[in-house]
Amino acid sequence: MKCACFGGTVSALMLTMGLSLSGCKVGPDYAPPTENVPSEWSDAPARFAPSAQAELHGWWGNFNDPVLSRVIEMSETNNQLLAESLANLRAAYARVGVSESQFWPSVGLAAQYQRELVNVSQVPVQSVSLEPFDLYAYGVGMAPWEIDLWGKIARQVEAAGANAQASMDDLRSMLVSVRGQVGSTYAQVRTLQQRILAAEAIVVNLQRILGLVQKQLQAGTANQLDLNYAQAQLDEELASIPPLRSALTSAMNTLAVLCGITPGPMREIVGQADEIPVGPETVSVGIPADLLRRRADVRAKERRLASSIANIGANEALHYPTLSISGNFYISATSLSGMGDISNQAYTIGPSLQWMIFQGGLINSMVAQAKAQADAALASYRNTFLSAVGDVESSIAAVVQSREALVLLNDAEANAKQAAGLVLLQYQQGLVDLRTLMSVENDLIKIVGQRIQTQGLLAQDIVGLYRALGGGWEKSAVSIEAEGISKTKPSEV
Repeated sequence: MKCACFGGTVSALMLTMGLSLSGCKVGPDYAPPTENVPSEWSDAPARFAPSAQAELHGWWGNFNDPVLSRVIEMSETNNQLLAESLANLRAAYARVGVSESQFWPSVGLAAQYQRELVNVSQVPVQSVSLEPFDLYAYGVGMAPWEIDLWGKIARQVEAAGANAQASMDDLRSMLVSVRGQVGSTYAQVRTLQQRILAAEAIVVNLQRILGLVQKQLQAGTANQLDLNYAQAQLDEELASIPPLRSALTSAMNTLAVLCGITPGPMREIVGQADEIPVGPETVSVGIPADLLRRRADVRAKERRLASSIANIGANEALHYPTLSISGNFYISATSLSGMGDISNQAYTIGPSLQWMIFQGGLINSMVAQAKAQADAALASYRNTFLSAVGDVESSIAAVVQSREALVLLNDAEANAKQAAGLVLLQYQQGLVDLRTLMSVENDLIKIVGQRIQTQGLLAQDIVGLYRALGGGWEKSAVSIEAEGISKTKPSEV
């Protein structure tokens, strides 16, 4: 079947495609905001190497803890929040494809059959047949295709692309957050395990003291008050263990959720009580300007700012006339044999021009709304950057203070243990009373608890510093998978 009628149509389509691609874009073009960034961290000591590039990839390896490395790697593979973020990323890039599809016409095929009987009351001409008849038709139709003369579609594509890039950084930010939560929760687990071990050791020591008091009571050198006092001290320490075990179970369950597994297997992975992970003495923190490139949450805010700027142009384009083209070509006949006869053809094609000259201020309001949203996005971006700088400053200070406190508590614990040993000998020799002994023991208990908690807090503070610096998402398997999604055709996402 020959169809000469569409030769001019093809030429017209090519022309309109050229117009679409060469159309201008109204509205402001995006330019990244400039920030007044400090040249260095205000409280970073020399050992933090502030002038060096931060080394964040695989930061958990600096703790030299195989279990910590294993659970962080498990979280990257199994964490459901990361899986959700990956799905959101695929959806975001698919939306880019939806926006880009507006550059092209929508063409469809259709076929139709109907049997029709004309109502005699509707026939003004007597010669028309009043018998039922069949009608067959098939053809090609093109929905109204808007030519992007003013860049409305281009701005929408620009906005969708920036939003997709923001979703990419949302994923990276989630990865950094999950890793940080895993590291911090793991440190909590080990800290609680150590606190339970310390409490159990204290119980053993208090039981030994209670035994001494019982022997002295039998010998007549102690009284019932001493025995009751020693028993009360033992009971108090025993009562401190169940809450610690409950907190340990809760932390273990949280760690399991972060790693995407159930609590049973997680307990097997963590195993018996082990030492609290010890972080590195030196952490390279880079300079504040690095956060603009490395902090994924800052990057995401900057991309959403770019998207909001593009939306201003998309709305401003509504002020201008809209040019669109539509058409169809079909063949219809009252019999199947007539479907191959080109003389039964019919077609329509042509442009249409529309211009909203009055809409009650709708477009102006939409543009004003878009500008306000851009202002809000800019403020949100700047607030996120300032918060990022503050996070690093706070994390540096926390690491410094926790490390200094731990040094003092280690010395205090050594002195307290020595004092407790001496007082115990004096008590056995009858040189001091039970209350003096228990006072020294209670001081030791308090110092040991503070030392363990500070050691765990230091590990969490170092994890928090790595997280505040940006967390090292660049070479992760999740980021590589996300980059693959960004390079995939929208229809294949």
